[in-house]
Amino acid sequence: LTARTFKMSVDELRKPALNTVMKNLGVYNGLVGAGLLYALLFSPDGREVAAVFFAFGLVVAIYGAISSQFSILFKQGTLPFLGLVSLILG
Repeated sequence: LTARTFKMSVDELRKPALNTVMKNLGVYNGLVGAGLLYALLFSPDGREVAAVFFAFGLVVAIYGAISSQFSILFKQGTLPFLGLVSLILG
């Protein structure tokens, strides 16, 4: 499934360096999710905490667009952007 999602061969995914990058992506996504859950469930000012995590996601998407592929901006940045917009309008 991972090979299809990222359009890579299984052999490429077995390379140690790429394996480390994929694990780091998983950790990043897990921490963003944990931060948003904290904002929703425990924070006295959840909107501010959520805005910070959405901003982190947007910055990472911009960096990915500059350093790798421009399409990452839309693939990774759409949800944080919509989250920030919903906080501003809500």
